[in-house]
Amino acid sequence: MLALQERTRGAHYDLRDDPAAGHGEVFLHRTGVWRGKVQALDEDGRSIGCFSYTETFQSATPSTFALNLQGGAFDAPLRTLSCVTNQWQAWTTGDSDVVGSYSLSGGRALSGQFYHRQIGLRCWWRQVATLDGSRKAIVQHWHRGGRRIDVQFGVLEFAKVW
Repeated sequence: MLALQERTRGAHYDLRDDPAAGHGEVFLHRTGVWRGKVQALDEDGRSIGCFSYTETFQSATPSTFALNLQGGAFDAPLRTLSCVTNQWQAWTTGDSDVVGSYSLSGGRALSGQFYHRQIGLRCWWRQVATLDGSRKAIVQHWHRGGRRIDVQFGVLEFAKVW
C-alpha cells in the first residue's frame, strides 16, 4: 500500500477526455432504477405535498438508452424517453412522450430542458449524484410558456435491477 501511495502522491490525472471523470462509469447512465420522494411547491412557494417518483434507466447500447419517468406532482403517468448519448450529452429521438436534451458533467451531474407533450409543460432539470453514485438530488422547475408554475425536488436512491 505504501508503494502505491508513494507512486501516486502529487500525481496529476487529466480527465478532460473521460466523461465518467475517473469513476469508471457514467453514474447517471447506469442500468437500474432511481426511487424516492419529491417535495412539490406551487408558483408562490407553498407546499403541494410529497410524492413518490421513479426514474428507470435501461441501456440498449453504449450510445442509446430508454428512460422511464413516473410519479411526482406534475406528470405522474409513466412517460418514456428514447435517447441517444455521446456520454457528454443526451437527447431524445423518435416518438418519445417527453422530448429534449441535457448536458452531463463528470458522469455525476446533468442539466437540461424537456417538453412533456401530453400535458404541454416544459421542465428544467438539474441532477447531481453522490461521489459513490448511490443517491442523487433532483430539482425540476415546471413552466407553461414563459411562466414558472411549480417546482419539485428530492433525493432518489439507486438500485440495480437487471
